[in-house]
Amino acid sequence: MSVTADELVADRSGGVSRLWRRQLDSYPDTRPRITYLAITVLATIMLYYELYVGGSVSTLILVNLHMSFTFFVITLAFGNLIGAFGSLFAGLTDRLGRANLVVFGLLFTGIFVAFVLPAATSKWVFTIEGFVVGVVEGICLVATPALIRDFSPQVGRATAMGFWTSGLRGSGRTSTGSAASSGSSSS
Repeated sequence: MSVTADELVADRSGGVSRLWRRQLDSYPDTRPRITYLAITVLATIMLYYELYVGGSVSTLILVNLHMSFTFFVITLAFGNLIGAFGSLFAGLTDRLGRANLVVFGLLFTGIFVAFVLPAATSKWVFTIEGFVVGVVEGICLVATPALIRDFSPQVGRATAMGFWTSGLRGSGRTSTGSAASSGSSSS
C-alpha cells in the first residue's frame, strides 16, 4: 500500500493531535519564516540564560547552600558533561518533533530554574536538580540549530545561523544584568 503526500495532508485531524502531527504543505512565506526564526533565537536565548544564570548569582548560591567554590565549579563541570550526554538523545527530535522538544524543554527548564532550583535546601539537592536541567538543556540546545536550518532557505542559512549565534551572546548579557540587579537588591 502506498500513500501520497496529498493523502497524508488531507487525512489530518484537528484538535490536540495537531500539536504532534504537523506537516507543512509548502515552504513558509518570508514573514512567517522570519517569525519562526525569531522565536527559535528567543528560545535559544532563554535556554542559555537558564544555563548561565546560576553562575551569575553564584555568590548568593554559595552562601545560602553552604557550598564551597570548588564544589560549585565541579558541579557545573559535571552538569555540562551530563548535558553533553543529554545531547546524544537529541535523536528523539526526529520522532517527537524538534519544535515539540524545544517547547516542552523550555517549559520544564523554566519551571526548574524559576521555582525548583531556588527552593533547594542543600547543595546535594541543588546539584541533582541542576543535573536534570542539564540533560534537558542538552537535548534542546541541539534541536534549536536544527530548527534554524529547517526554517531558513539554503542560500540564507549562514545568515540565519549568525542570528542563532547572537542568541548565545544575548543570553550572557541578560544573565549578567539579572545578577547585577539581584546583587544590588540584596545589599
